[in-house]
Amino acid sequence: MTPCGRAGYGRAVTRFPVVPTTTVLALFKDKRDAEAAIRALKSAHFENARLGLTPPGDAHVEAGRTLVTVVSENDEVETARRILLQEGAFEAAPAESPTLRKAS
Repeated sequence: MTPCGRAGYGRAVTRFPVVPTTTVLALFKDKRDAEAAIRALKSAHFENARLGLTPPGDAHVEAGRTLVTVVSENDEVETARRILLQEGAFEAAPAESPTLRKAS
């Protein structure tokens, strides 16, 4: 964090560098495999990634499937995809457009 100026009332404004990220979506037939994939990603040091698990029955997921979402820096996308496939995903692909998040 680097102060980059002053904003009202004399407080310093902090600006964070913007880091490009990509979302990888993976579908699993079995929730246990999806949970194992989350554990594998964590053990592969994806601590800075946002990991999500949407269970079967959610309105956004095909019946009987579990969705794992990984939002990570662009240079980690292929590693995340490989781990997801190794853990049993029958599909794992980046979402169409990358997103941006602030570095912490």
